[in-house]
Amino acid sequence: MFWLDDAIESDLFIDGIVTVVDLNNYDKQLGEDTSELLSKQIALADLVLLNKVDLKNDSERAIVEGHIRETNRQAKLHSTQHCKIDVSVILDLRAFDAHGHLDFAKKPSSPFAGHLHLPTIKTVTIELEQDIEQEALERWLQALLWDKTVKNSKEEPMEILRLKVGRFV
Repeated sequence: MFWLDDAIESDLFIDGIVTVVDLNNYDKQLGEDTSELLSKQIALADLVLLNKVDLKNDSERAIVEGHIRETNRQAKLHSTQHCKIDVSVILDLRAFDAHGHLDFAKKPSSPFAGHLHLPTIKTVTIELEQDIEQEALERWLQALLWDKTVKNSKEEPMEILRLKVGRFV
């Protein structure tokens, strides 16, 4: 769990999470016991490398890209063949930087839209119309992330894979 704070930044940092998706075997992987793992890896990614694009046509590729976007609208997508990529694409992502860039234009059309064949993994965007006191936000985040007192519709504690908070001034 990362709680990024300018006061504790150091020379060592997590730059971002890169996930490689095998376009050629994507459908098979969704049908296996590993489908939840695949979905979680996509949900956590800052950059998704869509590999083996030379083995599928544009419409097949578009379907997979749509599934990835349903799960993670913030991740950048980059197509590869044989996972060949310029190293500058995967370095210096600064995804965990306190001053990093979040593109809230890539949000789901409704706060609960979006899943990748697994209805348990969703992208949720919460927008507040008014200011909120930092202390109140921190209490709510603690209840959600650590105390597990925020429940889903089945009254189960919600499992948060990743959370980003943006503030516009």
